[in-house]
Amino acid sequence: AHRINPLLAIGKAVVSAKSSDDVLDSSYSGAVEFTTSENIPQAVSRLLSDEAARFKLEWKAYALARKMKLAAQAHVCQALNSLASAARENALPSAKEALQNYVPYLYERRLTNNTNTTMPTPVPVPVPVPVPVPVPVPV
Repeated sequence: AHRINPLLAIGKAVVSAKSSDDVLDSSYSGAVEFTTSENIPQAVSRLLSDEAARFKLEWKAYALARKMKLAAQAHVCQALNSLASAARENALPSAKEALQNYVPYLYERRLTNNTNTTMPTPVPVPVPVPVPVPVPVPV
């Protein structure tokens, strides 16, 4: 479902095979044309030939995407407010603690993999692009 959300957001008609998740399919019903895998070509052909049906499906797709976006915004705002509160209260872990707690393998690797300590990492140098020289044209 997450792969079709960008298509719905720009109001595209989506034809998809039914999934094994009836609850998920029902949440997209009306905005996505569900059919069997074998019947997808016929469903696409029908929508290409029936402009009114395609436009109706596209509007429903766009409306569902907007509804989903509005529903998600409350959760995003809540998460950002929680992070802001934690930052105000200095309750966020330091960078070292955060790295150690959330990505332990990377933290350990960073501490133990010091194979490149004698030589600095090479920095790419831009290659100059030759500038064409104008050639005089005889008059």
